[in-house]
Amino acid sequence: MKKSFLIISCFILNISNVLYCQAPEHIRGWNILSDSYEDDIVTISAAKSYNINYLQLSHDLVMDLREIRDPKKQKLVNDLITEAHRAGIKEVVIWDHALYDLKYYPDQFKTGPKGTIDLDNPAFWEWFKADYRNLMVLDPQADGVVLTFIETGARAENQYSAKLVTSPEKLAAVVDAVAEVVCNELGKQLYIRTFAYTDAEYHNTIV
Repeated sequence: MKKSFLIISCFILNISNVLYCQAPEHIRGWNILSDSYEDDIVTISAAKSYNINYLQLSHDLVMDLREIRDPKKQKLVNDLITEAHRAGIKEVVIWDHALYDLKYYPDQFKTGPKGTIDLDNPAFWEWFKADYRNLMVLDPQADGVVLTFIETGARAENQYSAKLVTSPEKLAAVVDAVAEVVCNELGKQLYIRTFAYTDAEYHNTIV
């Protein structure tokens, strides 16, 4: 099924995002980067005064979803999401990057040239979705994920595929797999962060 994209451009922060699921009617958001609980609570407490209804948690809090496996980080992120919801912030999302470095993935899937992942292997995508599913369970209160393809360990466009010929096709395969879990199964939001260093990288995310 072909999915439509909506450009979101109403952030206070200068960050461009693409929404993959259903868009809220209005977004006014902040992004918290610090892992200082006390400072983050001060920011969250001020949100109502600025009519903030959307919050991203990133950088020192969580850059990759896999970091949620750390019990200390997991508690911090979950506690902040709870406090944000209590403060009236309806949507709180956390960051992720895909794909992670190659060593994260089982060797059985790295059968492409130079040990790259074979994206044509259906078993890889089943493993990938199961892993994402398990990670989301650790952060059940999060309302969604902000996904970035740049600054990742294993660039999706560099992985092997005889079926996915172009870089946008490979990126779309990753998005579809994540969306199947985040949107279709869990009913949460998925934002695609269109951050890029070059025109070519930006082109890959918007084609």
